[in-house]
Amino acid sequence: MKELSTEVIFAQCPVCKEGKVEKIISSKFFGFLNHLKIVCSHCNARFAEKGRKDGEDVYRLDLSDSNLENKYKGTSLKISEWNRGISDLDLCIKTNSLPKESLENSKIVLATDENLHYHSRAELMEERAVRRTYGSAVRVMNGVYIGSSESKSHGELKRIDDGELFLTNKRIIFNGHLRSAEYNLTKLVTIEEHLDSVEIGISNRQKLQRFVVSEPHKLAVFLRIASEKRQKPTKS
Repeated sequence: MKELSTEVIFAQCPVCKEGKVEKIISSKFFGFLNHLKIVCSHCNARFAEKGRKDGEDVYRLDLSDSNLENKYKGTSLKISEWNRGISDLDLCIKTNSLPKESLENSKIVLATDENLHYHSRAELMEERAVRRTYGSAVRVMNGVYIGSSESKSHGELKRIDDGELFLTNKRIIFNGHLRSAEYNLTKLVTIEEHLDSVEIGISNRQKLQRFVVSEPHKLAVFLRIASEKRQKPTKS
């Protein structure tokens, strides 16, 4: 195998803090097949390129060839997160703070003292009553039936709309194709995280609102922090 080129990705390995992580491109079979690996020179930790996010390259950590452990094994993080040694989400939890995002290409209008902390594509789900009939009854003549049937109703989650979900320091905003809604953080009473979604309860709404998003844990964490900060009385 002939080495063609190398590029330093991390001057200090995020895992062992001793070696450097390089992208190495080698050729096999007389240059007809190139082989790429991103590996630490000391602990043999490997990284895989996973596209870009927020203008940064993203790498996934693989420790299958290393004898070290790391809490972010199998996780994809941005370069700044690897260099810092903690993910953006974990940093928010540790410092009880929220990131600030810019509002671009959106119809949402924010107040002058309102900051955007999160936004994502989302599906809005609501529980709707569904009636089902069990058993059977056969009509033998007008007004006369043999057998019996019973109807029962129960709640089922139904997809109401899809669109964008925004979280600011004051409210939750859903901007869908069919409807738009906003929820004041001071009226947020419950936050329940699910595998693919987050369900919230609002004091002035009878029905729970569930939002299907790509990162439900992140949304749930941000909602708890934003709600706590919004409902905490300001010091005079």
